[in-house]
Amino acid sequence: MDLDIVFASDLEIVFKVKGIPARVSDFGLRGMARVVLKPLISQIPLVGGIQVYFLKAPEIDYTLGGVAGTLEIPGLNKIVERIIIEQVKNFIVLPNKFSMPLVDTIPNKVLKCPDSAGVLRVKLMRASDLVNKDGFA
Repeated sequence: MDLDIVFASDLEIVFKVKGIPARVSDFGLRGMARVVLKPLISQIPLVGGIQVYFLKAPEIDYTLGGVAGTLEIPGLNKIVERIIIEQVKNFIVLPNKFSMPLVDTIPNKVLKCPDSAGVLRVKLMRASDLVNKDGFA
């Protein structure tokens, strides 16, 4: 199932960038998350685990504070934004998934590495009038 998520937090993270103290606060996140409940099992809770992930990177909002926020150092906001987005992508944007087993009998690898649904084989039959973009003849 797909869920529209809006998350607002009053968290506060204090850090230094090249020796300049900075703070990220009032973190917010908005995006479409996919929740997968699987595998189906015969006892309660009826599903063995849960997977949560975003198909594309969510929108992120935050307040940059500390000395870095008051001085508005050029480029610092972009550096912090890039780091935050990269960390969110590494954690929960496809192909990365947050998965958690709900029962002890389901190993976590079943949720992280599901069986493939099938194989797609493509056989290129013919091509013409292609532009040489890679520089090879």
